Amino acid sequence: MGQALARILRSRGHPIRVFDLPQALASLGEALAGEAAAGDVTSAFDVQRALDGMQVVAHLAAMLPPLSERQPELASQVNVEGTRLLLEMLPKGAPLLFASSVATYGVPQEPVVTVAHPQHPLDVYAETKVAAESLVRASHRAWAILRLAPIAVPAVLDLPDPWPFTAQQSVEFIALQDAATAIANAVENHPVSHRVFNIAGGKSWQMTGGIYSARMSSAFDLDPLWATFRESPGWAGWYDTAESQAALAYQQTEFEAFMADLHRLYQEAIRA
Repeated sequence: MGQALARILRSRGHPIRVFDLPQALASLGEALAGEAAAGDVTSAFDVQRALDGMQVVAHLAAMLPPLSERQPELASQVNVEGTRLLLEMLPKGAPLLFASSVATYGVPQEPVVTVAHPQHPLDVYAETKVAAESLVRASHRAWAILRLAPIAVPAVLDLPDPWPFTAQQSVEFIALQDAATAIANAVENHPVSHRVFNIAGGKSWQMTGGIYSARMSSAFDLDPLWATFRESPGWAGWYDTAESQAALAYQQTEFEAFMADLHRLYQEAIRA
């Protein structure tokens, strides 16, 4: 996500500074094409150095599952205390764009989830995101919270086993480029301050878990019957993105177009 966002902002002529762990920065390569600040989001010294002179801060740093579930204390340090440090050290007038997650809702209780849906996290990762959101909301800074749907990456990857939802459950992903575009557009759109948005793929991405799994399997010429699913519902759902799309105009990749690109990448990989 950070790499995709850096490329978009750079292509639009924005000076950027990427702050990440040293090993992560080493893997970004040409996406940096700007300043790089190696450090740790839990270090006050590193955070202050990285934020110096910044006019807008997009906060994407997080410990994700499954590592967050194996090391909950470290996940809290990174996801919650790291956010606290950023808020304390933001340059005057710089808004914070916080990348949260639709995982914070838990199992959806309505057909289409709005930002007013209660937050009932199911795992450590989502719990830390709820806690970090609370810090952001309580601050006196300018902020926006973007609750991201699960990201569909245009790359040849192993499919989950099991999928983190049931076959009958509603699911909605978002293409990586569209998620990064939403954040990039928020960087340029200061009226989004003090607002919460669901960021998801849109109607073409809304389907059941079984259909999504079957379509992903087909992109890799796999038999969808091999797929396994959760026995009870996970936190996947469909999301109301009317407000976020109106403000940020990011839904540019239809599901069928994404699938065609994914299948093409797979064919190129197996011919290489």
